[in-house]
Amino acid sequence: MIDDEWPKIRIDIDAGKPSPLSLVGGPPRGVLDVAGIIDSLRHCHQVLAYAYEVDSANKLTLLVYDCNDPFNDSSTVSLDLSDPAPMTPIAAPAISNKLGGIDVRGFFRTGYTLRDPSAIAGSAARKWDWLNMGKPVGANIRASMGAVTVMNTPTSSQRPHVFVEGNDFNLWCHWSDGANWSWLNMGKPATANITALVGAVTVMDTPSSPQRAHVFVTGNDGNLWCRWSDGANWHWLNMGKPQSANIRAPMGAVTVMNTPTSPQRPHVFVEGNDFNFGAVGRTARIGIGSIWASLRGRTSWLW
Repeated sequence: MIDDEWPKIRIDIDAGKPSPLSLVGGPPRGVLDVAGIIDSLRHCHQVLAYAYEVDSANKLTLLVYDCNDPFNDSSTVSLDLSDPAPMTPIAAPAISNKLGGIDVRGFFRTGYTLRDPSAIAGSAARKWDWLNMGKPVGANIRASMGAVTVMNTPTSSQRPHVFVEGNDFNLWCHWSDGANWSWLNMGKPATANITALVGAVTVMDTPSSPQRAHVFVTGNDGNLWCRWSDGANWHWLNMGKPQSANIRAPMGAVTVMNTPTSPQRPHVFVEGNDFNFGAVGRTARIGIGSIWASLRGRTSWLW
């Protein structure tokens, strides 16, 4: 071990490379003690030596990375280089504790070659690539407006939809049909320009319904607006504003289900200039207009 393995380890570390070590633990076993050999395997381990120290008494200390204890910087393997006997004692207290208190009685350098696992991992190891997705025809991108994925059925492929605002003040969608990407000019609210994104979500009417994108923005008329899909066409909806306040800041959007089979209902959150937290949520009471109630600094209205 001292004569054969230590020189190999030193060459690795001196060259600036970590050296992989296999540690042998557990009591010695006879060659016919199959059950004992198998039991000892659980006391063996592998570590990565990245530095070493040799003191004036010729004691070697290897600083090692132990994957079973990755944040322990005191993991070491040490022995006396002046006594290259077959049973030279080895001290590895931190590692021995991880192995159940069994002393390490030997180690050897492991040959290692970098291998790319993608060939056997298949699609799970696909690499990331950059894709230039261009910009809207006739406009530059002025602001990001969110992104969602859409499924036509629960078993369909997910298709990304990315929303941006152009410097023509229109909302644009860059969407995928599963094979190709297309830009769609989604216009802007009839009486306002877009000032900020509040949130983007998808909504399902039933567990088997298509996902329908909803994009919530604020307009420079002070109102909350929604650009939403009914599955076939896109529509703008003026959702108004809190009764006693103007919208000061967008806070986000979510969908809510009362039960696993209930329709998904979007809830949109904003802060008012009265410094209250406001929410607008879809309920079964569609068309009743804006109803406001204030409770402990939170305000809600329905559409």
